[in-house]
Amino acid sequence: MTATDPDGDVISYSTGELPAGAGFDSAVQRFSWTPRKGRAGIYVVTFHAKDAGAPSCQGQPEVAITVGSAASPV
Repeated sequence: MTATDPDGDVISYSTGELPAGAGFDSAVQRFSWTPRKGRAGIYVVTFHAKDAGAPSCQGQPEVAITVGSAASPV
C-alpha cells in the first residue's frame, strides 16, 4: 500500500480488523496472509493512510479478497 501527500506530510498506515493469521507491517506497508485450509470465502480488509498535517487528510480503501476452495489431491 502506498500513499502520497502533496504537502509532504508524514503518512501513517494501519488496517482495520484482519482475517485470522493475516498481518500488516506498517513500516513497509505490506499485507501478508496465507489462508489455512477451510477458510474459503470473501474477506474485506480496510487499509488506512493518514497524514500528520493540519487539517489531517486520510484515505480508507477497502479491498475484497476471495479465497477459493483448494482441490483435494488425487
